[in-house]
Amino acid sequence: MGLNKNHLLEVLNHVFNESIMHDFNYGGMDYFDEKIIYNFFHNKTWQELVVNLDIKSAAYPLELATYYFNEKNFKYYIPLYIYASLLNEKGWVFDSCFIDRYLSPDYQEIESFLSLFDTFSNPQLNVISQYMHYAGYNIGYLSARTAFEIFWEIFYNPRINGESIFFGYENMDTSE
Repeated sequence: MGLNKNHLLEVLNHVFNESIMHDFNYGGMDYFDEKIIYNFFHNKTWQELVVNLDIKSAAYPLELATYYFNEKNFKYYIPLYIYASLLNEKGWVFDSCFIDRYLSPDYQEIESFLSLFDTFSNPQLNVISQYMHYAGYNIGYLSARTAFEIFWEIFYNPRINGESIFFGYENMDTSE
């Protein structure tokens, strides 16, 4: 299973085709956090952010936003986080914050966790599960692996055409 940036972006665009969310609440943030998050995210689609993404400079705003996103913002920007995380070869810290804060049932109340993902489509859940599998088994994030085994495995099917984040995987023989 190989990752290809162009293929990954094509799948994310296909599966996560939601309208941009502008209901970001800056209340409760200190001035510096607000300025960093505002400058990074304001009036930018997740696709626009991906185009010029510099992981090193984006890592801090991405991490910081995980503490302030509401459910709608999280749902809209999840493809940006998946894309950035899978291309994060230097191990900038936002990956673990993103996984632990939103994608791991162990880090929040189960009712809250399940209600969040109740709004996602099956293809979106499949793509997230593939990401969690890759993050847990290929990158080595223990919390991603645990969350995959506890919850995400039930959605995992990289063989569905148009939903596999792994280049060429959907064309493999499924009779195994």
